Amino acid sequence: MDLRKTLFCNISWMKEYKGITRDDKPFSGAGYVVETGDAYEKYNFLPFDDGYQYGFIETKHQSGTTDFENDYKKFNLENFGEEFKGQNIADGILVIFFARNPLDSKFYIVGYYKDAEVYKIRQRAYNNTVEENIQYNLKCKQEDAVLVPFNQRIPLNLPPETQLFYRQLFFYPVSSKYPELCEKIIENLEKYDQTRDAQYLQYVHQAWIVPCNPNYYDIDKALTELPEGLWYGQNVKNISAGDYVFIYVGRPVQAYKYKCIVLNASVSGDKIDKNEDKQYVKGQSILGESAAYMRIKLINLVDAPLQDVFNNVPNVSVAPMSQVQLKGAYLEFLESRVIENDDKPSIADLDDEINNTCTYYGDISDTPKEPIIKDGVKLIPRNGNVKQIALMYSENKCAISNCKHELFISKKGKPYLEVHHIIPINAQEYFPNNNLDIPENVICLCPSCHREVHNGKDREQKIVELYSLRKEALAEKGISIDIDKLLEFYK
Repeated sequence: MDLRKTLFCNISWMKEYKGITRDDKPFSGAGYVVETGDAYEKYNFLPFDDGYQYGFIETKHQSGTTDFENDYKKFNLENFGEEFKGQNIADGILVIFFARNPLDSKFYIVGYYKDAEVYKIRQRAYNNTVEENIQYNLKCKQEDAVLVPFNQRIPLNLPPETQLFYRQLFFYPVSSKYPELCEKIIENLEKYDQTRDAQYLQYVHQAWIVPCNPNYYDIDKALTELPEGLWYGQNVKNISAGDYVFIYVGRPVQAYKYKCIVLNASVSGDKIDKNEDKQYVKGQSILGESAAYMRIKLINLVDAPLQDVFNNVPNVSVAPMSQVQLKGAYLEFLESRVIENDDKPSIADLDDEINNTCTYYGDISDTPKEPIIKDGVKLIPRNGNVKQIALMYSENKCAISNCKHELFISKKGKPYLEVHHIIPINAQEYFPNNNLDIPENVICLCPSCHREVHNGKDREQKIVELYSLRKEALAEKGISIDIDKLLEFYK
């Protein structure tokens, strides 16, 4: 993480940033946007025919005029490093776009450019799609431009004293008053970039219990059939977007069944559609006369019968009848009963499931291969020779010491084994100078142990065992990793 190579940009709120439409208009408190209904950043995620993305951030005019060539402020590229002093372009910059949501007035990360160019002065480029010559001062390859889907955006929930996010059009985190805050946001953004799990885009959150009477409302169907979330009457004012809610389902179920995330909070009833989930109402609607509403989205199932809570959580002896803030042992117990969502792959899962292709190269290089983009997914090319070497030296045995699974015979007439990268190859960007697709980093596992390494109860023990088998060999290749960081790749 390099704060000097990062730029935070405050832009108007839009859904797609591919031009203004009837359903997608820019929202901002900026005078120009309010007066004209227009915003130059409206095309920040509109593809160009040349494979690049051209973005804009307002820098304001110095003298109040609109002379394109002379009267607007320029980026101070020295903030990105001394090497850009006197230059007109700074490259290798992470540009983070954030915007204020008109529903709750909170700031959300709406997208980002990786490895972008920042221009000292504004440029112009012609886009064939809109047949317009647009202004830009940011540029990156299209595969390096990431727009957070509209219905997955989660607010940063910044501390009240933080003002830079709404008082400046852009800022350089290296010179901000809140470097630790910026570091945390960038760290979470890097996790999001690996997993596309929007929860990483929040900054802080709290946890709550929300009760639901299944005799009045079919919460089971509503949560599973409304993937974009549902509106829920909010009785506690200090619930914020980005918080978690555990839903307790009352009699006859009497169990905590769902963990949800709050997408919006404290939204007045005149801004929501109260009929969107009417098919799930059995009696009294949850969209009643509440003064405020929150939008919640299912993220995990929970297996916590009420009696189990009574038996394991001190001082809890009655079912929740209203919204309650979760803390301490109560929260820890419910978190321990969360059923992990298999739809959210870890970096290691991406390694084994998405990037499961090999190409045979003549040599096994210590230099990592450049990633390729296929169907919108970043893939790290694998050398098929590495796989063959691993199989050859496996002696037809699983590498897990206490493996008791019998190997079946493959179509090729040999015991079937699967090749596994100990340090996932999709973590390659954390090792820019070392190739992870080498014999020292691959090992053969039986199918059962392979799945256990990813999903088993004792997976951490198995991961540590595998790393210990190759730790010295990897070190000779200049590769080492902290165990906690390695385990994080599998979470």
